[in-house]
Amino acid sequence: MKNLFRFAVAAVACLSAHLAVAQSAPSPAVHNIVRSYQDLNFSGPLAKVNPMLHPEMASQLQITPAVSGPAPPLTRALVYAVGSTQYGGWEYMTSIGQASTVGMHGGAQLRVVVQVIGYGFGPWGYAAGQLLQSPDGLYQSQSICIVGGYYTTACPVGAAIVGFYQYFELDGHSAPVGFAWKSQSVNTPWNWLGTQIQIQ
Repeated sequence: MKNLFRFAVAAVACLSAHLAVAQSAPSPAVHNIVRSYQDLNFSGPLAKVNPMLHPEMASQLQITPAVSGPAPPLTRALVYAVGSTQYGGWEYMTSIGQASTVGMHGGAQLRVVVQVIGYGFGPWGYAAGQLLQSPDGLYQSQSICIVGGYYTTACPVGAAIVGFYQYFELDGHSAPVGFAWKSQSVNTPWNWLGTQIQIQ
């Protein structure tokens, strides 16, 4: 029993020494790439659910439940918000197919959020006609579910994922600049959807 106790004490001492060395070792270099931006607001006019796209909402459910089956095709894509350093946060679009921003944008950060309902391949984002390549371009994708009649990312357990908010980075592009997005449905009818906006 004494030998077992001595072995345990030796093991703890060895582990403590190892942890002390690990904690004092220099940490690896971290690249300071700013990807995050201000949180979105999901209460604007374009966050409101279109009941034509979601007949299950006719039952007055507050949450669209998840059901098994194939992923739904793309049914809606729009520029939801444009944000920049110069504007000081997000400018929310107020209509589907809005041709241009109202505010003036620019500065170190320039971001675009596309609201996508359905599932698609890609997506492909373009700035000034040029394809945005990784690591630029799409840098974040948040799942969308329906809660209380709104498209939101605060998805409770059991809610169906009906689409995505896709975040694109256009840092380094000077306004005015055109942004365009396109994707193809992952399921029948394999349709393409696209949207675009002129950023002032």
